[in-house]
Amino acid sequence: MTMNFEINFQPTNESEIDEAERYLQLRLPSDYRFFLLELNGGKRPSRGVLSYKEIDGRTNETLIDTFFGIGHTTKYNIQDIYDFYESNRRISSSTLPIASDIAGNLVCFDFKKSTNGKLYFWDHELECAPNEDGNLILLADSFSELLSKLKKDEG
Repeated sequence: MTMNFEINFQPTNESEIDEAERYLQLRLPSDYRFFLLELNGGKRPSRGVLSYKEIDGRTNETLIDTFFGIGHTTKYNIQDIYDFYESNRRISSSTLPIASDIAGNLVCFDFKKSTNGKLYFWDHELECAPNEDGNLILLADSFSELLSKLKKDEG
């Protein structure tokens, strides 16, 4: 995997990923599982600039700050992040945050049947009820596609 982080999280293993999947009651896509086993997230990725289309069709870009990890050795633990947003009714139970940008927006998997495994940009400025998707903007059909869209920050 051709990505480095300025700050790396503790490594994880298949057992911790399986435990997280049981806790979250979902099965993570294989390409994302591989990413977790290889890197387990981190802060300030070497390739973090992400372009996307706004709801109104304009192109925008953001800078990914953190890819969340698995395991309780990191404060950026996927289970804890999910619990925070879901328990405060800010996301639906089918939405799993896996990364955040520098402004506090999220990159999330959506595991609804109609969008299973696709990745979305969750814009906190457009926040709506958890069962509505008005602030979810499609980023990629898979985690591998998302990674391929990330560019190096030249700034």
